[in-house]
Amino acid sequence: MKDRKWKFVMIILAIVIMCVWFGNLAYIQEVNYGPIPGIDSKSNYLCYYGDWDSDMIEKARRFDLVIIHPRSRFKDGGLIDASLIEDIKRGTNGILGDGDDVIVIGYISIGEDDVPEVDKNGDGIWDPREGDGTGPVYYDPENKRFVYENNGCASWYLDEIDNESGKPGHDGKPDRNEKWGSFYVNAGDPDWQYLIKNNRILKEGEDLYDWPGTEAIISELGCDGLFLDTVMTANPYDGYPETGEGMAELIEKIRAWYPDKYIIANNPHFYFDSEYEDSFANPKHTITFRKLESVVRRSINGAMFECFYCPENRDWNIRHIAPGLNQEAKKKDGFTVFAIDYVEEIGEEDISDQIDEVIENQGWTDYIAPYVDLSRSVIGWDVYKHNPPKVVEGPDLFEIGSTYAKIRWMTNKPTKGKVRYGKVGAGMKEEASYDPIGEWYYTEHKIWLKGLEPETTYEYKIISICEDETGEEKEYEGEGKVNLLQLRRM
Repeated sequence: MKDRKWKFVMIILAIVIMCVWFGNLAYIQEVNYGPIPGIDSKSNYLCYYGDWDSDMIEKARRFDLVIIHPRSRFKDGGLIDASLIEDIKRGTNGILGDGDDVIVIGYISIGEDDVPEVDKNGDGIWDPREGDGTGPVYYDPENKRFVYENNGCASWYLDEIDNESGKPGHDGKPDRNEKWGSFYVNAGDPDWQYLIKNNRILKEGEDLYDWPGTEAIISELGCDGLFLDTVMTANPYDGYPETGEGMAELIEKIRAWYPDKYIIANNPHFYFDSEYEDSFANPKHTITFRKLESVVRRSINGAMFECFYCPENRDWNIRHIAPGLNQEAKKKDGFTVFAIDYVEEIGEEDISDQIDEVIENQGWTDYIAPYVDLSRSVIGWDVYKHNPPKVVEGPDLFEIGSTYAKIRWMTNKPTKGKVRYGKVGAGMKEEASYDPIGEWYYTEHKIWLKGLEPETTYEYKIISICEDETGEEKEYEGEGKVNLLQLRRM
């Protein structure tokens, strides 16, 4: 009798284990691992944090992927909302759910706290958040733990620098990014991680101009994913390496929160630098609790390399950092690599060289912005203008009758389109285009040829029209092919 009961218990236990296993398997299968589909070196992406109007929305629709700042505003007043995100997603043809859609990614800083603009002390510095009052903290390497200074601010703020001298030390005040006015944080702090997810999106008219957390960016704004900025706070070169494991943990949690969304991290390459002695990927590094490079790699779909071609680090980035980044990116659970540089840093004379290095040599997705300014309102250098459009599908005869035909083809970037045609032997002297061709750019092209003669063979070429690197519109013939069209009898 006891044996029968024991067998019954074992069967129930086995069923429970199988349910848990398959439940976890289903979850794993739903996670959006690997590179971003359809985004490669031929893609065109935009990183824009400025104000929005209908003209800017129309320009953004021409890109494959757009990174926006959720605290941006409409030029006619008010914070951006879900309607803007949806408008951009529609792409050049204005239709959601087809191959023309734009991926929209929302910005969030996870290594620095860009606090509300409140200055109670009148010292010209925005006040850190009060939180539980146990902060700031510093790391005790001897005992391998954080020490809480209980100086009346949130527990996630770091204090490793004396703010007056700028030298290492603990002055009881949160360390601050002097350029942007934000405070460096311990990304592994549980209260900070809660804020990252749940900080609310502000409504118009509220006093404190705060930033929205990931839940608001995804659920309220409707973004397709997240751009995780200030990951470099945890870097071992000149940052806070003691926060490296906590930063990896937060990135991993963000992936778990949004398994079906795209996650792009800004400058996470220090996790993949196995040669540098103090890198987290180096087995000799003191933080060896787990393989941080694999944790980060499988948690992101994209890695942005900001200031890749800056003169002071150019050779080091190309020869030392890029190989390790590419090695991780090309793994089965790897990621898409993005580069972003700034004209004022690399110089206009080096723009073409930057594009050649990023697109041709590294095979990354590239963007060059005009200004290092969160409020920049000008679209940067459109690097993809250096790459002529390519026909990726067609041309096909979509419809054909006795005196008409409809020709369809697809291009890998938005362009205008037209067809040059004529009777065989008489030359292609006629042209047909959108009616009118106007200013619209599409990736799918459908053009009617009308008034044709029955039982006649025509030849035609498809033409794609877009701006080149000089800003002038240029015609690109569809792979140089001449196609034949045989009309039906009446």
